[in-house]
Amino acid sequence: MFISSLTIEITRRCNLSCRHCLRGNSQDIDIDPMYIGILFQKISGVYSLSITGGEPILNISAIRDIVSFAKLYNVEINNFYISSNCIFDSDITFNNFIAAIIELYNYCKENVYSQLHYSNDKFHTRKPNQKYLDKLMDIPFFYNDTSLASEDLINMGRYRDGLVQENEKDIIIEKNSIRGNIYFNALGQVINGVNWSYSEQSKHIINVI
Repeated sequence: MFISSLTIEITRRCNLSCRHCLRGNSQDIDIDPMYIGILFQKISGVYSLSITGGEPILNISAIRDIVSFAKLYNVEINNFYISSNCIFDSDITFNNFIAAIIELYNYCKENVYSQLHYSNDKFHTRKPNQKYLDKLMDIPFFYNDTSLASEDLINMGRYRDGLVQENEKDIIIEKNSIRGNIYFNALGQVINGVNWSYSEQSKHIINVI
């Protein structure tokens, strides 16, 4: 089964408590590597892979697991997208994270759209250390985004003043492929729609993989 767009939620932990978070309150949950292995056994490739949380920095080992299982089961990945608040607690964490995403970058087949996205918006309660941002600027696929505005915020999770969210439920299942957005959460569940809060995800489980 080839998936056009796959999002993997590798953790529900976060180092911020932003009022605008559509996921809701953080949870002390990391994805079990077993779930990643089971998923990658069942698919042949992914065109666009997104890695999300929570905050992906807090589960670097899961990024390595994704690459390891992709190699083990010969799962082709064309490009990836990771959004992060880029708040690193130490040089060790920073270096481990960079090593993991470089490994993922080197594995991807195309990388035309691969991106490490720094979510730099006014709603974050803390900002990262400038020395880490300076180092990230040397990475060709690093993107500093300041575009999020109040009118873009989704009425979901902690935020209750924004747009009423209409999730993209446009999955098309064909003989050997799935077109549309598949969300694989930290509990090992396949969700239809990528912008649900943690409390809402279980209402949208689908059995397509």
